Amino acid sequence: EDDAYNRGVPSKVIKVARLDVMPPVDPIMESVSPENGQMQIRWFPSASEDAIGQLLYKKTEDSDDEQWQLVDTLEAGQSIYLDPLVEIGKDYFYRLMAYDEANNLSDFSGVKQGRVPFPGEAVVVSNLSVVFDQSQLENKNLLEWEYSPINEQIANAPFVFEIYRSSGGNVVELLTSVEGETMIFEDREISQNVLYNYAVRIRFDNGWVGDLSEIKSIMVK
Repeated sequence: EDDAYNRGVPSKVIKVARLDVMPPVDPIMESVSPENGQMQIRWFPSASEDAIGQLLYKKTEDSDDEQWQLVDTLEAGQSIYLDPLVEIGKDYFYRLMAYDEANNLSDFSGVKQGRVPFPGEAVVVSNLSVVFDQSQLENKNLLEWEYSPINEQIANAPFVFEIYRSSGGNVVELLTSVEGETMIFEDREISQNVLYNYAVRIRFDNGWVGDLSEIKSIMVK
């Protein structure tokens, strides 16, 4: 009102939201495990009703404790994530936090660790063939095969092909090795009237070993 006691028109009522300073409840990390060359992370999301999102972080075994990298921003209810940016044989550590509409951040969840193993069963030569070759003066068994790396990391790793051989019903044993660019081998140390069995395996310089190929047999007459 004014000095003459005249009252003004009441103003509109404005609702003011209470300042939210309470952070969401922490998510709970459940597991980290390899899945088809990726890393699968599972967790229990924040139980807070006002949580609107989650932040997933990771670091590697050779990172400092403070070098956590943001992997992705996720919806509040999401509870599983596949991380494709991982390398074979390296340890990865994951943790996450939740946030609400007021950008309050929860504490970090616990940390879970996982490693992508070398997929030996997928790193194997294909279409191995063995033929007896009499085209020249010296008889020989001619082996040929194919190989396609399953990813870039494996494609860039130096390796050799190991040639395995046995005769009759014996178990194949390592005979020799050839360079990784070679997909052919001539076995000249053979005798007539003997059954020979062959297989090929990939061995990498860093210690990775692929599975033994299918065994192929041939009777030298």
